[in-house]
Amino acid sequence: MASGKPIEIKINRLKVFSMLAVSIIFILAGTSLVWIEIVTPIGQNKRPLFGFVMGIPIILFFGFSAFYQVKKILDRKPGLLVNDEGIFDNSGGISIGFIPWVDIVKIQKLSIGKQTFINVEVKNPLSYIDRQENILKRCWMKIHYKLYGSVIGITTNRLKCSQNELLRLLRARFYKLKRAP
Repeated sequence: MASGKPIEIKINRLKVFSMLAVSIIFILAGTSLVWIEIVTPIGQNKRPLFGFVMGIPIILFFGFSAFYQVKKILDRKPGLLVNDEGIFDNSGGISIGFIPWVDIVKIQKLSIGKQTFINVEVKNPLSYIDRQENILKRCWMKIHYKLYGSVIGITTNRLKCSQNELLRLLRARFYKLKRAP
């Protein structure tokens, strides 16, 4: 097998801190909506329950996001590790872990709205879904598979590299190893 130097791509802590700050701002906004609903005297509220209906989901969603961002800030593992055995993905909310090159069928860039990510198609996607212990992540992977034909989508939102740099790196290593005896 061809041997290439392992490449480690670190988490961009500044990007993660920015995402945490945005999450905290939204948590405060959601809390304000709920608080206004609580302190507004009965009969004076022109939109009853609006604060609860909007505020609680905002608090929950961005609360989970903030929790994840703090977890990612404290994580000392690289965001992505690429070597001759495969890719170790620790880059996002649904990091898949180790993906051996022998499992990979295709690597392509995919754009959905303003979000772009690298779609990694594997031979047996259901095995990657089955190994996911978190039920929410497993559900998200099933949705991703139905929509995009792959359970693995790698984004550079938290990495110290661009989407195009990562795509070039992964494709170069993938094709080099596919041609190796």
